[in-house]
Amino acid sequence: NGLQGYLLVDADGKRIDKGPTNIVSDPKQKDRAVVNGISCMSCHYEGIIRKDDEIRDVVSANLQSFPEHETILAIYPEKKRMRRSMAIDRLRFKKAVEATGSSVTEKGEPVVNMSLRFEQELNLKLAAAEAGLKDLELKALISDNLDLGRQIGPLLLPGGTVKRDVYKAAFPSVIRAAELGEPVTK
Repeated sequence: NGLQGYLLVDADGKRIDKGPTNIVSDPKQKDRAVVNGISCMSCHYEGIIRKDDEIRDVVSANLQSFPEHETILAIYPEKKRMRRSMAIDRLRFKKAVEATGSSVTEKGEPVVNMSLRFEQELNLKLAAAEAGLKDLELKALISDNLDLGRQIGPLLLPGGTVKRDVYKAAFPSVIRAAELGEPVTK
């Protein structure tokens, strides 16, 4: 969509999975780290963030300090032109998201929202769906299996949930109890 391109790299230009929080942070992540490919969109869900850059002004006021000032000024256009480019870019981004059948909302970008769902607590229906089961099937497995009852028994309570890490730890037991095969673990 023009101006946006998000990739976190180190000083040598090599891709890194998480950005250093002293440089960039994501308030939606527990550790505030920006995760390459995910977190960028949690802040940029409407596209490029409209901010006036100060680089052109500083370089223009101190040309003698920047022998490469022509290159810098070519990269950082005047504010009026940059604002127009950002507005066009945001509109293109909105149209691209809408072309997927989704929309840009105040709740954020759809891919980020989906990824955040895999960090939230799970109820019976979500836990069952993640194992490829119907909620009644998972309910029966928990009721019939002492190990599952101890691990994820709260799912049987009205409105009951379990934390993501609890379900993740129990997931291999769910797969075995459902006789879906041997879970793959790292």
